[in-house]
Amino acid sequence: MRDYVVEHLGDPDAVLIVDDTGFLKEGVRSAGGQQPYSGTAGRTENSPIGVFLAYAGGRGRTLIDRHLYLPTSWADDRERCRAAGVEDTVGFGTKVVKVVMAKATVRRAIADRIPFRWVTADAAYGFSNGLRAELERADVFHIMATTRHDTVVTRWASTTPSTTCFPGCPGRSGNAVPAATAATAPTAPARPAGRSRSQRSSRSVDRRKGDPADRASRRWCNDAQMRENHELNELIDVEDPAWPFLLQELSGTDVPVEALPGDPAAGRAALLQLQVSARSNLGGIVLNCGGLLVDGGWLRIFGSPGGGGLPGLAEVNAMPWAFDPAWRPGAGLVVAHDVLGGVFALNGGDPREAGRPGAPGEILYFAPDALRWEALGAGHSAWLSWILSGGLKEFYAGMRWDGWHGEVSVLDGRQGLSFFPPLWSAEARQDLSATSRRPVPMAELLGLSRDSCLRFDGTDPGFLGVV
Repeated sequence: MRDYVVEHLGDPDAVLIVDDTGFLKEGVRSAGGQQPYSGTAGRTENSPIGVFLAYAGGRGRTLIDRHLYLPTSWADDRERCRAAGVEDTVGFGTKVVKVVMAKATVRRAIADRIPFRWVTADAAYGFSNGLRAELERADVFHIMATTRHDTVVTRWASTTPSTTCFPGCPGRSGNAVPAATAATAPTAPARPAGRSRSQRSSRSVDRRKGDPADRASRRWCNDAQMRENHELNELIDVEDPAWPFLLQELSGTDVPVEALPGDPAAGRAALLQLQVSARSNLGGIVLNCGGLLVDGGWLRIFGSPGGGGLPGLAEVNAMPWAFDPAWRPGAGLVVAHDVLGGVFALNGGDPREAGRPGAPGEILYFAPDALRWEALGAGHSAWLSWILSGGLKEFYAGMRWDGWHGEVSVLDGRQGLSFFPPLWSAEARQDLSATSRRPVPMAELLGLSRDSCLRFDGTDPGFLGVV
């Protein structure tokens, strides 16, 4: 197929188009089939979803690559997968996994020397800092849709609001600037001569297909807004508690994970304040564990620790010392930090009011290299399963350097790494290994991120955790 495209449709000015779409199928055996609303059919229909790479040039257009997006209804039923020819290595696909699939298709096109000039995608992919950075490093021209509140980072300028880069783009209200306008607009004011590969149109984020938050996460954010308080024994004495199953998952993963010993009293207090049951992974970790150190401490998932090394979920989220039925987590619940100063948070009940993307109960990531919140398309349990299946390797692609294990291993649970030049700078994006790094208190790292957000576009990212 690739040889045919090059011979018959090859065009040095062609465009690679990344998008996901549903394709109608009959019966229940078609791999990945489920029944969400299908834009293809205009109704609820049996419609597997795939991530596709299209090739469009002056001599014609065709599809040249694809990946199947596997929903949980299939990923949790391995016998059904095997019967449909889906290998055991294919797991549940979150929004993050879709971006990984998109990266893989473009990499193959480059490796196979298929002639093209541009790569383009809608906001579901344009909002991914990792994808844009990879295209930038590969010196590939690209037009990616994103939100009107986004910042543009190029090799010539550090971080610039999209409303400054594209003068025709409105601020916080109004219609989005057309893609054709954005394609010819400068990517940064007063930059050196040359042309940026990071030309992105400003558009609203497409509505997500399906519900990205799992049941436990939705229940938590609903209860956090308007809840009937439960006694502690109701939260602990449940059928099918999550912790034994989570221990099995931890023992079966190839990802380095250390489960820290917990403080039972602190765990019970935090569970009561959160009002989540031990049936959820969130409740299971808080009740039974001091936290999880993933990849040697690169990622710290908070629990209820017995020592002072890693802060607990209660401390990070400034929970009251004694149970307070009036306490609410605000915009969201911070569930993990990484050594870069990145923050994983569980969305609250009204993300729009809080100025955050995503759905209620969805996991967000505050990206220190982009200085913004990004919705990951999964609730807490699906996010945790994705981590244990090795998802961090692709998630942090381009953000790790030779020798990072050694630098991370000497940090304590309240420290992160400060970079100079900063992660969001053009210099760091071009060559991360050339930056200087030093351990600093995590509180300092989070404060620097907030100050940078306020300095660049006047936007406060909100609560990032207390450490």
